[in-house]
Amino acid sequence: GANINVHTMDNKESAMSNQFEMPWVTMLAPEFVSMSEGSLTLALSPTEMHMNHNNDINAGPLFSLTEMAGMGVVVGVLGQRIKDAFVVCKNVSIDFVARAQGKISFNATISQDQIRTILQAVNSGNGVNEVVEVIGTNGEGKVCTKAQVVCVIKPARA
Repeated sequence: GANINVHTMDNKESAMSNQFEMPWVTMLAPEFVSMSEGSLTLALSPTEMHMNHNNDINAGPLFSLTEMAGMGVVVGVLGQRIKDAFVVCKNVSIDFVARAQGKISFNATISQDQIRTILQAVNSGNGVNEVVEVIGTNGEGKVCTKAQVVCVIKPARA
């Protein structure tokens, strides 16, 4: 395949930490699990604040962690190039497949082709929409949520 400019983990982590420095994120308390080229996993260890009347994690926190992981994997791919791009969520389609109880991990993935498309768009000053798959699983590996996050990547405005 074509060579892809793989950013250092330091660049990714600084881009990620900047993205997540917001009061609502602090309140939800997501945990960074792992990141590699084209993959990001975040987790939620729920507290009483996250729960609904059935003692499951409420849809709101599940949606938020899904969106964060989906957008975060694209921010991670961009690394320091994030300054050249305007990245925003266009749509999240989420299915709540099973009751979300206990710690839930949210794994967002994009393909090597998608990474190439994103980097080419940013390099050429074009915009692109990419669909990121995000799967939420519980501690036993059972799928609780399945989602598609549509990420818009445009050139940064001067």
